[in-house]
Amino acid sequence: MSASQSNSAGTMAMHHHRRRSAKHQLKQLTKELNLTPEQQQQMLPILQDQHKKMKAMKEDTSLSPQQRREQARTTMQDTHQKLEAIMTDSQKQQFEQTMQQRREHWQNHHHRMNNGMEPGSAGTPPPQPQS
Repeated sequence: MSASQSNSAGTMAMHHHRRRSAKHQLKQLTKELNLTPEQQQQMLPILQDQHKKMKAMKEDTSLSPQQRREQARTTMQDTHQKLEAIMTDSQKQQFEQTMQQRREHWQNHHHRMNNGMEPGSAGTPPPQPQS
Protein backbone atom coordinates (compact mmCIF):
# COMPACT_ATOMS: atom_id res chain seq x y z
CA MET A 1 0.00 0.00 0.00
CA SER A 2 1.47 3.37 -0.96
CA ALA A 3 1.70 6.30 1.46
CA SER A 4 -1.13 8.14 -0.28
CA GLN A 5 -3.29 5.03 -0.21
CA SER A 6 -2.66 4.42 3.46
CA ASN A 7 -3.33 8.09 4.18
CA SER A 8 -6.72 7.89 2.54
CA ALA A 9 -7.45 4.51 4.05
CA GLY A 10 -6.62 5.72 7.53
CA THR A 11 -8.74 8.83 7.23
CA MET A 12 -11.56 6.90 5.61
CA ALA A 13 -11.39 4.26 8.27
CA MET A 14 -11.67 6.80 11.03
CA HIS A 15 -14.91 8.08 9.52
CA HIS A 16 -16.32 4.60 8.93
CA HIS A 17 -14.97 3.23 12.19
CA ARG A 18 -17.39 5.32 14.25
CA ARG A 19 -20.32 3.45 12.79
CA ARG A 20 -19.05 -0.11 12.65
CA SER A 21 -18.25 -2.48 15.47
CA ALA A 22 -15.52 -5.10 15.19
CA LYS A 23 -18.17 -7.80 14.74
CA HIS A 24 -19.84 -5.80 11.96
CA GLN A 25 -16.48 -5.33 10.25
CA LEU A 26 -15.82 -9.07 10.50
CA LYS A 27 -19.25 -9.85 9.07
CA GLN A 28 -18.57 -7.53 6.13
CA LEU A 29 -15.11 -9.01 5.52
CA THR A 30 -16.55 -12.52 5.71
CA LYS A 31 -19.14 -11.62 3.09
CA GLU A 32 -16.64 -9.86 0.79
CA LEU A 33 -13.80 -12.40 1.11
CA ASN A 34 -15.61 -15.64 1.91
CA LEU A 35 -13.59 -16.10 5.11
CA THR A 36 -13.41 -19.50 6.74
CA PRO A 37 -14.55 -19.92 10.36
CA GLU A 38 -10.88 -20.27 11.35
CA GLN A 39 -9.99 -16.99 9.63
CA GLN A 40 -12.90 -15.29 11.36
CA GLN A 41 -11.69 -16.52 14.76
CA GLN A 42 -8.22 -15.16 14.05
CA MET A 43 -9.44 -11.81 12.73
CA LEU A 44 -11.97 -10.90 15.41
CA PRO A 45 -9.38 -10.07 18.14
CA ILE A 46 -7.43 -7.96 15.62
CA LEU A 47 -10.54 -5.97 14.72
CA GLN A 48 -11.52 -5.63 18.39
CA ASP A 49 -8.06 -4.28 19.20
CA GLN A 50 -8.35 -1.78 16.35
CA HIS A 51 -11.78 -0.70 17.62
CA LYS A 52 -10.38 -0.21 21.15
CA LYS A 53 -7.43 1.85 19.87
CA MET A 54 -9.63 4.03 17.64
CA LYS A 55 -12.06 4.67 20.49
CA ALA A 56 -9.24 5.64 22.86
CA MET A 57 -7.78 7.91 20.19
CA LYS A 58 -11.13 9.61 19.64
CA GLU A 59 -11.52 10.20 23.38
CA ASP A 60 -7.98 11.56 23.85
CA THR A 61 -8.55 15.31 23.86
CA SER A 62 -4.81 16.00 24.08
CA LEU A 63 -4.31 14.90 20.46
CA SER A 64 -4.45 17.40 17.64
CA PRO A 65 -6.48 16.48 14.52
CA GLN A 66 -3.20 15.81 12.70
CA GLN A 67 -1.97 13.53 15.49
CA ARG A 68 -5.28 11.65 15.39
CA ARG A 69 -4.98 11.17 11.61
CA GLU A 70 -1.42 9.91 11.97
CA GLN A 71 -2.32 7.49 14.74
CA ALA A 72 -5.38 6.29 12.79
CA ARG A 73 -3.21 5.75 9.72
CA THR A 74 -0.68 3.74 11.74
CA THR A 75 -3.41 1.70 13.43
CA MET A 76 -5.07 0.93 10.09
CA GLN A 77 -1.79 -0.07 8.44
CA ASP A 78 -1.01 -2.39 11.34
CA THR A 79 -4.52 -3.90 11.25
CA HIS A 80 -4.41 -4.42 7.49
CA GLN A 81 -1.03 -6.15 7.71
CA LYS A 82 -2.28 -8.48 10.44
CA LEU A 83 -5.48 -9.27 8.53
CA GLU A 84 -3.65 -9.88 5.27
CA ALA A 85 -1.31 -12.33 7.02
CA ILE A 86 -4.39 -14.51 7.65
CA MET A 87 -5.77 -14.23 4.10
CA THR A 88 -5.13 -16.38 1.07
CA ASP A 89 -3.54 -14.72 -1.98
CA SER A 90 -6.90 -14.39 -3.74
CA GLN A 91 -8.48 -12.89 -0.60
CA LYS A 92 -5.63 -10.38 -0.34
CA GLN A 93 -6.21 -9.34 -3.94
CA GLN A 94 -9.95 -8.93 -3.38
CA PHE A 95 -9.29 -7.04 -0.13
CA GLU A 96 -6.97 -4.59 -1.90
CA GLN A 97 -9.52 -4.05 -4.70
CA THR A 98 -12.27 -3.43 -2.16
CA MET A 99 -10.10 -1.00 -0.20
CA GLN A 100 -9.20 0.85 -3.40
CA GLN A 101 -12.87 1.19 -4.30
CA ARG A 102 -13.66 2.51 -0.83
CA ARG A 103 -10.78 5.01 -1.04
CA GLU A 104 -12.02 6.25 -4.41
CA HIS A 105 -15.59 6.51 -3.14
CA TRP A 106 -14.45 8.43 -0.07
CA GLN A 107 -12.22 10.74 -2.10
CA ASN A 108 -15.05 11.48 -4.54
CA HIS A 109 -17.46 12.16 -1.68
CA HIS A 110 -14.89 14.33 0.12
CA HIS A 111 -14.15 16.26 -3.11
CA ARG A 112 -17.87 16.99 -3.68
CA MET A 113 -18.31 18.13 -0.07
CA ASN A 114 -15.29 20.47 -0.28
CA ASN A 115 -16.67 22.01 -3.46
CA GLY A 116 -20.01 22.86 -1.84
CA MET A 117 -21.91 20.13 -3.62
CA GLU A 118 -24.47 17.88 -2.02
CA PRO A 119 -23.58 14.19 -1.75
CA GLY A 120 -25.15 12.27 -4.57
CA SER A 121 -25.41 15.30 -6.85
CA ALA A 122 -24.78 14.86 -10.58
CA GLY A 123 -21.14 15.91 -10.22
CA THR A 124 -21.36 19.45 -11.57
CA PRO A 125 -21.40 22.53 -9.37
CA PRO A 126 -24.48 24.75 -9.40
CA PRO A 127 -24.39 27.59 -11.96
CA GLN A 128 -23.03 30.91 -10.73
CA PRO A 129 -25.50 33.83 -10.62
CA GLN A 130 -25.29 36.23 -13.57
CA SER A 131 -24.53 39.88 -12.73
